[in-house]
Amino acid sequence: MKNFSLFFLLLCLLPSSDVLADITDFPDIGIPGNKYSKEGQLAAEQSTKLFQSQAFQEKLSCEKRRLEKEVFSEFINPVRKDPREQNASKILATDEKVYLFLSSSMPDETVHNYLHSIAQIKSSEISPVMKGMVAGMADKKANLRYFSRILKNDLDCNDQREPQGVCSRFKIPIKMNPMLFKRFEIDQVPALVYSTTDETLVIRGDASLVYLLEKVSSEVNSTGLKKLIAIFRERR
Repeated sequence: MKNFSLFFLLLCLLPSSDVLADITDFPDIGIPGNKYSKEGQLAAEQSTKLFQSQAFQEKLSCEKRRLEKEVFSEFINPVRKDPREQNASKILATDEKVYLFLSSSMPDETVHNYLHSIAQIKSSEISPVMKGMVAGMADKKANLRYFSRILKNDLDCNDQREPQGVCSRFKIPIKMNPMLFKRFEIDQVPALVYSTTDETLVIRGDASLVYLLEKVSSEVNSTGLKKLIAIFRERR
């Protein structure tokens, strides 16, 4: 403490110009650069190039199709209809597509409500789309639990308490397609996309399915969309 007081006293007795001169004489101390920054940037560029390459994307698509077929087919593609039946129930024009973009990050109740609405229409004209598996491709059990849960007709139903040992579930195919998210620039869910060869319309927002369809229908001239809305209102 005495040494510090003596130093402070001497500092006060020195002319201010001398003090500032001594302080400014210290060399600048900067943060040393990362000598591996170039290597890191190069590695990142190579990884991005590899991921975006056609060969890697084809490999990824093959693995996704394999998992959908071998592991999650019961939930993602639950029904294989006869092509003649599909054509008979066709409502939209051939080039008309309606996608409903969802995510496992949304509350289960919200996702379930949308799936329930699609099930009411009893048509495959509206395709629910998710970006990918819930817990990645590796965690099969987590994915099975999630799809098994949200596809229940009744979210509160318990398989073990049912007389038949299983709850009834919606027979709705859910697409796993990150490329559709990229194609339509979907960065917010839920979102409804109406697409034809000539136009694309994206409606975003947490609203009922019929409201989203009506918003699209007010912007485009589609007989098929009007029929879908009418069917939805009849079966509510």
